Amino acid sequence: MKEEPIGRGPHKRRVFACVDRGSKVFGFDRRRSPVLLHRRTVSAEEERLLDESPTLEDYADDVLAVLDARAVEIWSP
Repeated sequence: MKEEPIGRGPHKRRVFACVDRGSKVFGFDRRRSPVLLHRRTVSAEEERLLDESPTLEDYADDVLAVLDARAVEIWSP
């Protein structure tokens, strides 16, 4: 059986990338090129709420503490 390089193969057709705070959704075609599947315009109110919402950085220390307490080894490049 031929091994596919990372980033190739039929599995990539089941990968979706949600970007721009979820307002755009991309899939991939048979040539591994991104294809826009969905786009929506965010309202001013939604934008305001997203700006005020917590980010990953707000929770990073708490998440790391839980992982450390469970003796999960954390790898960082």
